[in-house]
Amino acid sequence: MKISKVREKVLGTEHKDTLVAKHDLAGTHLALGNIQEAVQILKEILPVLERIFEYDHAYSRNARTIVRLYCNDVISNYGGNLKS
Repeated sequence: MKISKVREKVLGTEHKDTLVAKHDLAGTHLALGNIQEAVQILKEILPVLERIFEYDHAYSRNARTIVRLYCNDVISNYGGNLKS
C-alpha cells in the first residue's frame, strides 16, 4: 500500500505508474482473498484507467472484468441489482 501512496503523492493520481501500482495492489489483494479491498481499488481507478490507458487496454479490461465479476457475484448472492 505504501508504494502506491508514495507514487500517488509524488507522481499524481493519474500518472501511469501510479495507476499500474494501484492495479497491481488490487491484484495482490485479490490473490490474498481480500476481494472487497481489490474491487474498491479497481472501482476507484477504472474511470482513470479507461481515460489514460484507453478503454480496450489490458489494464482497463482486467479491472472492468474483475469489478463486474465480483460485483455480480456478490449481488446475485444477496438478490441485489447491479447497474453499470
